[in-house]
Amino acid sequence: MFMKRVFIFSIFLLAAFLTFKYFFNSKADLPIGNDASLEDVFNVANEDEKPEELVSERTLNWYVDFEKAKEAAQVSGKLILMDFTGSDWCGWCIKLKQEVFNQDEFIEYANGTFVLMEVDFPRAINEQDTATIAQNNDLMDRYGVRGFPTIMIVNSSGEVMGRTGYLKGGPTIYIQHLVDLLGQ
Repeated sequence: MFMKRVFIFSIFLLAAFLTFKYFFNSKADLPIGNDASLEDVFNVANEDEKPEELVSERTLNWYVDFEKAKEAAQVSGKLILMDFTGSDWCGWCIKLKQEVFNQDEFIEYANGTFVLMEVDFPRAINEQDTATIAQNNDLMDRYGVRGFPTIMIVNSSGEVMGRTGYLKGGPTIYIQHLVDLLGQ
């Protein structure tokens, strides 16, 4: 019985190691370098900026305040793409950001189609204020999010228009997936 437990524990450790190795096979794969600031990694929108100032050609600008994102969606007539993520620990979230969200093709599509909102659940809690933490927990409960990454597409009233997550294949496949999901 003892040997069986040792064997099972060894298999568990091996699986954990291989999973970590798969997602972070070199330091270059990590989204945060030793000298990178949070602003370098996450281009989070300044909540004092006007919605039309948020759109730039080469980056995605993410709201962190749901009410501000809904206002921007109302003004622009766009849907809100909400990224429920564990930005500093979730391997699939990091892959989605690297493989899709950070690619020029997706940036061009998203800037013309969506108001973006990051609903983040980082392990480093001190990166968020208590109001953001409370809002994100409320949104997770409201939309029934149980895993990461979850991508919710909602209208300016908060009605769900579509729900998805990570999809392998890069920006072209992901964009087509979103188009199909929304019936555009």
